[in-house]
Amino acid sequence: RRVHGNIMKEIRTRLSRIFINESGIARLTDEPAGFSFLVASFLPISDRIKYKLLSCTTALHRLLIEVEFLRHCEVLQCSSCKITLARVSEMIVMSDAGSLACYVNPGGVIYETLTLHKLCGPVMSVGRPQTENSWFPGYAWTPSSCGRCGQHIGWLFTHDKRPELRPPRFWGISHSALALPTNLEQQLSQMVSG
Repeated sequence: RRVHGNIMKEIRTRLSRIFINESGIARLTDEPAGFSFLVASFLPISDRIKYKLLSCTTALHRLLIEVEFLRHCEVLQCSSCKITLARVSEMIVMSDAGSLACYVNPGGVIYETLTLHKLCGPVMSVGRPQTENSWFPGYAWTPSSCGRCGQHIGWLFTHDKRPELRPPRFWGISHSALALPTNLEQQLSQMVSG
């Protein structure tokens, strides 16, 4: 129980710095199994790794993998061409759900989207900013693609001349357009399989 508590404390600290806001932290239970399942839902990991993580038979195993991810994940890459697009430290919270949340477009398509203050890789945003159907009131969206391979990765959100909105711009990147660096993906895959 003490080992669980120490790991959970470290995870709370790391999550509060990069992934979720105070209301998200408050939702984290003190019960190790529930805590580990909720934390898994916050992490920007591939569906394959997430499925294996959620299938771990003990909370301690899940917690150890989660803390390892939080200790070592620094960048996220384009899932198509593997160029680095973002630093994990640039993740920001733009909704009560945290920095990784699901949004639905008018056509009914669900996007699991990660919000970031800025990107560090090449990105092309094409078209005029649109305010209609924005997931973030007061912000306009512009479709964006990877500047190297052209894969649609998400949207640039900019406020429509409302200085009270902070930040003035941010990115919403589709979870499916992101990948972990290969070495971290392999390390996590081995941990969840072992």
